[in-house]
Amino acid sequence: MATFIRLADFKSSGEKEKQFFNKNNRFIVRKQDDFSKIPGSPIAYWASDKIKRLFEKEKFEENIEIVEGIHSRFNNYFLRLWFEVGFEKSSLHNLNKGKKWFPINKGGIFRKWYGNNDFIVNWENDGAELKKYKKSSVGKCSNYFSEGITYTAITTGINSFRYSPIGFLYDRVGPSFYVINKNWDILVILSYCNSKIVNNLLEILNPTIDLQIGDIKNLSICYDISKETKNQINKLTQQCIDISKEEWDSHETSWDFTTNELLCHKTTERIEDAYNNYCTYWKNHFFKLHANEEELNHIFIDVYDLADELTPAPYYSAPHHTLQAPLSILRACSSPEHPYLTQAKASQSWHQAYPQA
Repeated sequence: MATFIRLADFKSSGEKEKQFFNKNNRFIVRKQDDFSKIPGSPIAYWASDKIKRLFEKEKFEENIEIVEGIHSRFNNYFLRLWFEVGFEKSSLHNLNKGKKWFPINKGGIFRKWYGNNDFIVNWENDGAELKKYKKSSVGKCSNYFSEGITYTAITTGINSFRYSPIGFLYDRVGPSFYVINKNWDILVILSYCNSKIVNNLLEILNPTIDLQIGDIKNLSICYDISKETKNQINKLTQQCIDISKEEWDSHETSWDFTTNELLCHKTTERIEDAYNNYCTYWKNHFFKLHANEEELNHIFIDVYDLADELTPAPYYSAPHHTLQAPLSILRACSSPEHPYLTQAKASQSWHQAYPQA
């Protein structure tokens, strides 16, 4: 029997000293063999028996394909930002293997569901030049260009998983995996990966900043759920993807960008009105996304009977986009320092700021 005191969640030395005497931070492990229930046998003393039993469920490794992705070791030559190459040479919207440049998942900032589609890679003639380069490695993946799930390998916060459409390759730091079990639904797997349950499992499997493909293989899932529950999960997950994609495409950095957001929400001749409409629209979308994530967490927590250990409220980490921000960030919409509102005050007329509108 051993007693552990967990102080990792407290930052300052003062907090750690205070919490040292808190009995709630003490964990007693009666059987050292319990650690062997977890792949790799990490000393996850804080994991409850219920959490440990999750690793006895159906393994990802047997139902997905995930291998190390492309590692060019000469990114300045083989990779480009998508807007650095003409559309006629790129396969951005429809998979065309006759092109030279193809989208590649390369990690990026914290973002769930969809996005971080910034880079393209030279894969002309099935990557002939890249494969010829002596220092490169391209991975032995049989499902390149298939729809899959991608994530950022290196992060100091929580992990975020995104839908990867047909037509993408992936980089070593933006790993992707493909569901090969025909009885598994990719939307169910994506929502499960973005749930608080998987976040807890990954903290146990790998408490570092570099998530390995072996950690993904070691994940387990209870896929014995009703058809009605699967349909509900699929509906909520698809809505999350759609909202996240719409938000991603609203920025000029997306290759599917079409119209400035202020023009999309124009109802009068005043920029300030359009800006307020824009804030309201995306605030409502954020609430919807938040509600969906909470409901998805609730579903998985119920399936695994973890209501006494986890709450359904979603995690957020280092928000960079409206959709990933907590409510306190959304209140910045009304800040007089916001660039759109500053512009609106300087020019109250649409025709002054946008003569072509």
